[in-house]
Amino acid sequence: MNDYLTKPLHLHDLEVAMQRALFKIQPSVEIVPAPPVDPEAGSEALDKAIINGLKELREPGQPDPLAELIDLFFKDARPRLDAMSTAAAAGDLAKLGATAHTLKGSASNLGARQLAALCWTLEKQAKAGDVPGARRTLADVIPEFEKVEQILNAELQS
Repeated sequence: MNDYLTKPLHLHDLEVAMQRALFKIQPSVEIVPAPPVDPEAGSEALDKAIINGLKELREPGQPDPLAELIDLFFKDARPRLDAMSTAAAAGDLAKLGATAHTLKGSASNLGARQLAALCWTLEKQAKAGDVPGARRTLADVIPEFEKVEQILNAELQS
């Protein structure tokens, strides 16, 4: 990543910078969805390097950036999952793809690679008009989100 942020660091600015970095590398890299995560290896659902990097942003006397980012993710993700389910049921592929795209970015910011890969697949299926495929992928997104949610809640308590 070749970017800069000014102090004081604001989480929105960090998210925007990370999105810029993602868009710079994504067009030149073929993204292949990761294989399913082994249920016995729940920590693989979250890239610890990203979590640790966010922990390094902590400053004494300031709000915890990791906790704030996780809180924003939780507030945003559940309504998006509901919107994705509603859009899939209604066959609204444009809304399904757009919502999956947004959740993909939020998941990537926290290192939830498998969740992001599933959202990427869902976005591509929606753009291609693959309703049955999108519905199958959405069925995988929800339990993956719940796995990520459980791990992030554990991070908040540690």
